[in-house]
Amino acid sequence: MKPRHPIPDGVETSATARIVGVLKQKRPGQFAPLTGENVNRVLLEVGDEDIPVIARQELADALSGMETGWALVVEGRLFQNHWSTEDGRSRMETAVEAERIYRQV
Repeated sequence: MKPRHPIPDGVETSATARIVGVLKQKRPGQFAPLTGENVNRVLLEVGDEDIPVIARQELADALSGMETGWALVVEGRLFQNHWSTEDGRSRMETAVEAERIYRQV
């Protein structure tokens, strides 16, 4: 896909997010064999949307101890995953890679 606005040489792009929502779904942390990292993926309910949140290393451990229904604040980097299904359909997901997570009280 061609970008709508070309990025000039030497310019690095990034997008950060700070979201507040309710921990809707969590899974046990997993070990990523290629990177050797502890990784945890959860869903944070923000309004009518479920936002995937990826936490690594110590944040993944901390997230494992949090309970569904807790109000959380997540700060991190936005990223997109693109893939194709077995039947050839293109899929895309926007998620947050957590840099900081804390409970909102």
